[in-house]
Amino acid sequence: MDVLDDQGRAQKLGQGVANLGVRPTVAAGQSFEVHVFDFDGDLYGRSLRVHLVERLREERRFADLNALKAQIALDSERARAITAGRVPDPDAAGAWH
Repeated sequence: MDVLDDQGRAQKLGQGVANLGVRPTVAAGQSFEVHVFDFDGDLYGRSLRVHLVERLREERRFADLNALKAQIALDSERARAITAGRVPDPDAAGAWH
């Protein structure tokens, strides 16, 4: 099954990690960014339904981009572990349970 249908709608639930905040390390202002694991495609301009499962950590400023990238890698590993055994809940519009 393709991940996206002809209208660009997701055909399966993916795992990922998100950031909702002000991005203090890069001083780029408020945003909501989502990284979908194991997806190789362009989702810019697409509508996504995002189900938040667990908060990983508080937002903080890192010394530099390398430190930020290292923390994102750790956050991604933790997010994969958290969602590894979960399946979509049909009674919750496909949200994880």
